Amino acid sequence: MGKRENEAKVKDKARRMGQYFDNDVFEGTSTMELVDVFKLTDKVKTDFIDISNISREEMKMLVDLYYQLQDNRKRSREQIRSIEQDRDGGKSCNASVMNWVLLNQGLLEKQIPPIMQAVCENDEVGRWLLQIKGIGPVLAAGLLAYFDVEGRQYSNTFISYAGLNDHNRPWLGKEKSKKIIDDIMGDRKKVTEDDVAKIAAATQWSVEYLEKACFNEKKQKPVYTRDSMAKACAKIPYNKSLKTLMWKVAQSFIYQSTRGSYYGKLYLERKAYEIKRNEEGYNRKYAEDHIGHLKDKKSDTYKAYSEGKIPDSQITSRARRWVEQLFLSHLFDEMYRVHYDALPPIPYILAHPEKDSTIQNITSDDPEYLTERHNRYIEPEVPYTLVSCEKNK
Repeated sequence: MGKRENEAKVKDKARRMGQYFDNDVFEGTSTMELVDVFKLTDKVKTDFIDISNISREEMKMLVDLYYQLQDNRKRSREQIRSIEQDRDGGKSCNASVMNWVLLNQGLLEKQIPPIMQAVCENDEVGRWLLQIKGIGPVLAAGLLAYFDVEGRQYSNTFISYAGLNDHNRPWLGKEKSKKIIDDIMGDRKKVTEDDVAKIAAATQWSVEYLEKACFNEKKQKPVYTRDSMAKACAKIPYNKSLKTLMWKVAQSFIYQSTRGSYYGKLYLERKAYEIKRNEEGYNRKYAEDHIGHLKDKKSDTYKAYSEGKIPDSQITSRARRWVEQLFLSHLFDEMYRVHYDALPPIPYILAHPEKDSTIQNITSDDPEYLTERHNRYIEPEVPYTLVSCEKNK
């Protein structure tokens, strides 16, 4: 086989392995460089990996690394275009070095999903997740890494942790936290136990959390100061990385909503329901309460609020959040079943439907029955794992 023929064969392999890349992206990358990379990645595939003992923390790091590599690859491609189009003011060239970097980034990125796939296939909840339309190995591994059902009874713990609870404590930030403390304490410097209780009530952080956040290792007790309290209260009340992951999950459902995604279909139904309610004036009070906070009177949001409605972006956000919450409730139930081999506790609103005010004037044959009631039960896309009491029936 001639040199050119061999080089073409290696580059063809590179293109097949790196499906992200343009056809000409490897121009200027030597055959030996490509071969060396292939040898390295083949070694990584077979050596040093024991998925049976992978921890949740390691999985988090792997998921974060995957998305970092993805972002870096996109930046590298833009840098290559800049070099090749002479946008940096230098002499136009084929950017062989950056193409080599791009190749390595892409190949490493491609190695991670198969590892995640193997991890998920080795886990009962992971296998359940992989059957859901729109959930691939990266998203499934991320969900396994971030959520832990140990010691939890209801799905609202998952929902709050992901920052999706409608009643989640607000993210106060530094300035609002400082103002709350100033209003409670005035000019006093010493923080009393009564101050701690009042600050906890005002910020919706528990006293236990504030004790832990202000704990001094050297003195082996909480040390409350205005600064330490403000710092504790300013913390984001949910996991930012997890909230981003859930956004990606919802995006995948939405993208495949017309391609057979169960949760994508439910999203479309919920969005249609939110649009209908918006047109019928259900959001008028909300709009009236919030229009005074807007400075830009030319914005779409101001225009919608002035008409007693909410803008399309908020309708989309509400529908998205609703389907994320529903999916997490299903994930919680599956994790609970697998972990405890028992049925999860029935949520209060399902156990006491008479307490649900939304059932007024709605009958079971009403089209709005499925979207209006909070106490309805919606089946998961994939049937839950059976527990012992169900198997023995």
